[in-house]
Amino acid sequence: MQTRRLLVLLALLPGMSACAAAPPGDAVEYRIIIGFADPVRGDDPQLLARLAGTGARLHFAASLSGHSHAYRLSCANTTDCSRAMEALRAQAGITYVQTDHIKDPR
Repeated sequence: MQTRRLLVLLALLPGMSACAAAPPGDAVEYRIIIGFADPVRGDDPQLLARLAGTGARLHFAASLSGHSHAYRLSCANTTDCSRAMEALRAQAGITYVQTDHIKDPR
């Protein structure tokens, strides 16, 4: 009887985890590069808080130089990402915001 219960539980687990996961296409994530007029530490908590004040949900990814840093921008849809990028471009001290086009190594 214990074995039967265990088998039923194991059979149900994949379906239960699928229900708990967010449906695909619910959110959009872009990798963006932000250029700063002055050198900054890209993962500085104060800088991230200032950038989040634009409404952009950013996660630091990597520093490319003292002036340029890569971030993951999460949005509900592409329109929201476009608005967030425009709000970031309007910030003082930011010289550019662009999507990161990672080259395919093939």
